[in-house]
Amino acid sequence: MPENDSSSLNGKLFPSSYTVLSSLYSRSGTSVKLLLSSDEQLLLPAEKYALLKLREGSELSRKDLLELKRTEAIFRTKQKAVSLLERRPYTRTALFSRLEEALFPAEAIAEVMTELEILGVVDDLKYGENWVLSQLKRKPSGRLLLAQGLRRKGISREKIEQILDTAYPAEAEDDFCAKALEKLVRRKIRDRLKLTAALSRRGFSAPVVRRVIDRFRDEYDLREKR
Repeated sequence: MPENDSSSLNGKLFPSSYTVLSSLYSRSGTSVKLLLSSDEQLLLPAEKYALLKLREGSELSRKDLLELKRTEAIFRTKQKAVSLLERRPYTRTALFSRLEEALFPAEAIAEVMTELEILGVVDDLKYGENWVLSQLKRKPSGRLLLAQGLRRKGISREKIEQILDTAYPAEAEDDFCAKALEKLVRRKIRDRLKLTAALSRRGFSAPVVRRVIDRFRDEYDLREKR
């Protein structure tokens, strides 16, 4: 190939072909770093490197290079995503945002997210169910408050309904409201208006609050302040 063999893009000259000068496997053997004749470096998954049968001296066209750069972007994005998920679970929206903040290409993020969802590594339903159960163990709360929390985490309305139907069915809300009421009564709060306001702030719906307060009115000597 002549040394001046090149193409132009927006006035900038690019070689029309590239040579792989060296390749180096990572210690784990999961990736390979390539050094090209253009002084560019690429990090590829080892299986992709083997599949392409690349070696020192291999020639790459500009089209080949662009495709390898796309592969590298997806690989690096997935590495970051897996690293984040090893520390704690994420919703799809939260993980997407973290990868965007790390300046990974949107196309690569979208592809990685799809793969992780197919594998079940990112699962908004499972995440949401676990989150709801942990919240209920910590403090009795109403379905409305938990739904708000799930929305803030970027979970869709449709999935929120599925999550609550599984982890917190509507028929269980009276029992959780009763637990919350018991805690308030232990704090010497017996005024119906104050109890209603406090239970509403915890996300219990008006019908549930009214029903539970009426149910325990005599047992807890609940009264209306005059």
